[in-house]
Amino acid sequence: MKVGFVAPVFLRDPRVAVEVAHIADESGIDGVFGYDHLFPIHFRDRPALAAIPMLAAMAVRTHDLRLGTLVCRVTMVPAPVLVESLATLDELCQHRLIAGIGTGDHLTAAENAAYGTPFPPVAERLRLLVDVARGLRARQVETWVGGRSRPVRAVAAAEA
Repeated sequence: MKVGFVAPVFLRDPRVAVEVAHIADESGIDGVFGYDHLFPIHFRDRPALAAIPMLAAMAVRTHDLRLGTLVCRVTMVPAPVLVESLATLDELCQHRLIAGIGTGDHLTAAENAAYGTPFPPVAERLRLLVDVARGLRARQVETWVGGRSRPVRAVAAAEA
């Protein structure tokens, strides 16, 4: 059995999450994941630390700990930017990354609206999910697809 947890990223001070990751690494925990949210769902006024820079900071402070995104939504930045960002993070952490990706849903659409990023229809989000999964696989980045809908599970089975 492997043990992991979600880093405390709904804070203003990034040092807390980095220190927690360091302690987890020293304690033999298997993995730490960072939410990819601009604010906690339903709490727009609360802080959230960005997943990729936070995991990069954790990467330089840890040695064995797996690091993962929970989950990067394929609509928040252009697909090639997301692939390159996650591939760079994977290199930085010496291939300890688990790149969790997803389409987003009605609960996360408010983040897209708040930051002016498109929230396309499901078919387009699924196409982007496939594109990102394939781009990450081409870069040999371990990729997990997160989601509960039947179409997302089908992408996970085929692409991740």
